[in-house]
Amino acid sequence: MARDSSHGGRDRAGRHGSAIEQVAHEAFAEARRDETPWRGYSHQLILLSATARWSREFRITGGPASPRIWSSRRATSPTRRCAALPKSDAGGLRAGKLPPELLAGLLNGLESGPDVVVGGAVGLDAAAIDFAPGSDRYLLAKTDPITFATDRIGDYAIHVNANDIACMGGRPRWFLATALLPEGTAEAAVRDVFDQLEGACRAIEVSLVGGHTEVTVGLDRPLVIGCMLGTVAPAELLLPRNARAGDDLLLTRGAAVEGTAVLAREAATALRAAGLTELEIAAAADLLDAPGISMLSAARVLKGVAGLHALHDPTEGGIATAVRETATAAGLGFEIEVTGVPVLPETARICAGLGLDPLGLLASGALLAALDPSGTEAALALLADAGIPAARIGRLTSAAGPAGEDSALPTFECDELARYLEGRSDAG
Repeated sequence: MARDSSHGGRDRAGRHGSAIEQVAHEAFAEARRDETPWRGYSHQLILLSATARWSREFRITGGPASPRIWSSRRATSPTRRCAALPKSDAGGLRAGKLPPELLAGLLNGLESGPDVVVGGAVGLDAAAIDFAPGSDRYLLAKTDPITFATDRIGDYAIHVNANDIACMGGRPRWFLATALLPEGTAEAAVRDVFDQLEGACRAIEVSLVGGHTEVTVGLDRPLVIGCMLGTVAPAELLLPRNARAGDDLLLTRGAAVEGTAVLAREAATALRAAGLTELEIAAAADLLDAPGISMLSAARVLKGVAGLHALHDPTEGGIATAVRETATAAGLGFEIEVTGVPVLPETARICAGLGLDPLGLLASGALLAALDPSGTEAALALLADAGIPAARIGRLTSAAGPAGEDSALPTFECDELARYLEGRSDAG
């Protein structure tokens, strides 16, 4: 497997790897014994201290240690780069999201009609359209593909798209799916994908209203591209740009439900080689169902909190990217308390084994909220009453200059899951 030199590899990591993996293993075992509503967490949160370079050399700590701060005004951001891949003739873009500067340039050139209330922009989860002027509802529209996973792609497609509608303050209502299948796909596999789509829609009271299905030349795995439509009352529309300097940042669940579940399902052989047990791998795979990657219940709870300004769904690039996107959309900076960022024990164990950074791992299932500090205590109490673990991880600031550019919070050119899969592919 090709590795970026900044990650060190086995030789460099070997000095600390065994001890770290043992700590993670013990924390995992403790968390599995926990029968409180904080299922999946240890009694003392597993917390990760960041250094300028991550490899397997991260530290796992717990308890009320003095917070270390990642501030957009204090240090230079370490950048986590994708594994080197052959550049394409089109210009060498690698797997994952487009670079934010490129995406912003493309979106800034779009022209929208007067009925488009919210159009495309970096950090926005969906579009809002005033489809019937004078009505009491906006139409919300979102599209997202499932490209990393091959197992349970129907479930992923529904929940990832529904989450983004909820982040705009809306209710997901209707779903269309485009399913692209490799040549030779068995009919049973097609039926399984559609059973997943139908079941996931039923679970969140969404109607599957159509789409497109085809067998496509050149694919090595199935792809599902979803389009979720929803509605929201104009007064309830939530936008990242409405976040304010001084807002607290709350994070539900933590890092990183989806990425952990995908790795457990797609990289079990490598995890066994890294020393994980069958129980640990199975528990990580089960995160897809419990707690799951839907954050609709958390969004509903937070919508009732006075002073809520914005919600954001951490997906590709993980918690670190979600924080940066939220701040950028509002034109703000941020400070993050490292010891306030919860990491699931399954995630800590898998990342220790594969040399990945939990803060840059695909994190659907979590929810990032920006709200006035006066509402923080009430928000945390309501979430706890609903059985949803959450923590304050930092705040937004009025830092001058492009938000986040000078932060010590790691910047991820691609998601850690994509980096791992690219490296595996590069290794042949």
